Amino acid sequence: MPELRRKTRSLGVSHELALTLWSFQIRETMLLASMVDDPKLVTKAQMERWVLDFDNWEICDQVCGNLFLWTGHVYRKIFDFAERKEEFVKRSSFAMIAELAVHGKYIGN
Repeated sequence: MPELRRKTRSLGVSHELALTLWSFQIRETMLLASMVDDPKLVTKAQMERWVLDFDNWEICDQVCGNLFLWTGHVYRKIFDFAERKEEFVKRSSFAMIAELAVHGKYIGN
């Protein structure tokens, strides 16, 4: 993770790059995608697509903390995802709640 975080500093913020990285469906590219995407450009539809790709706790928790938390959709998606049956979709709701407990005062939604 430290190496991936260092890499994001040189890549900067890019929604298009994030979408491309995500499409590879490799752990490292998915994590990088969550770190370089622009939360202002993330749509509810993108969150819905990406959350269905979560297949482990690391991807779920990192994407929620790195990206989903900072979108304008976080509060609505917490409720939407909490009602779902898919394991990592439901977990993403709780991951965002936990992140809000820590970072909520920094979120301008």
